[in-house]
Amino acid sequence: MTNAATDASTEKPGLGDLAEIFYSPSAVFARRTDGKFGMPYLALVVLGTAIFLGTKGLIAPVIDAEIARGMARAAAKNPAMTPEAQATATSIARTVGSFAAIALFVIGPFIIGLFTWLAGKVAQVREIGTVALLVATFSIYPRLLGSIVAAVLAAMLPEGATLSAASISLSPARFIDTAASPGLAGLLGRFDLFVLWGVFLIATGVKVAGKASPKQAWGTAIGVWTIPTLLAIVGLLRNG
Repeated sequence: MTNAATDASTEKPGLGDLAEIFYSPSAVFARRTDGKFGMPYLALVVLGTAIFLGTKGLIAPVIDAEIARGMARAAAKNPAMTPEAQATATSIARTVGSFAAIALFVIGPFIIGLFTWLAGKVAQVREIGTVALLVATFSIYPRLLGSIVAAVLAAMLPEGATLSAASISLSPARFIDTAASPGLAGLLGRFDLFVLWGVFLIATGVKVAGKASPKQAWGTAIGVWTIPTLLAIVGLLRNG
């Protein structure tokens, strides 16, 4: 543990941690070895919801384009699908899409926390049960910045550009035709800057708050990243 982290451990956790997690995560985790995640979680939900509602108008065309592609694929698989059924399905997809964007911040910490706990157990991190939810919560904080960046990129897309979730991400997926290769886009999306930043925070949190070795910490973080990545590989094999 660094001297900065050691000094930070004598300080009390506070609202400043919400900003400090972006530039001095070791110090934040050194103050939170008790694993209490309530305040960071509540702030994540509030900030994530506020950012989504504030940027919804900018990313709406991208969401609509993704839904339209999904409906086209569904219609191709089911030629008997009526226009009325497509309209109903589109309406439901828009509603689900709105909730899904917020669900990342509401439910995400618990899902990632479970993955962190499982991967930490495999890596034999002794304190993982205490800090898994805390680490998982903070690992999603980069996605707050990612949501803002996505909205900015959506606003900057030239007229006539292909609209897709990949086109407003900072991942290699933005450089391929996602309509032609949705599976590959899903896999490349796992290399998004803000996803990888979250992996780094998991490793840092497990090492500092979980009192793990660097090998255990990175083994845990890579394990958490690998689980959804394997699902993306399955999607690639199915959809191409």
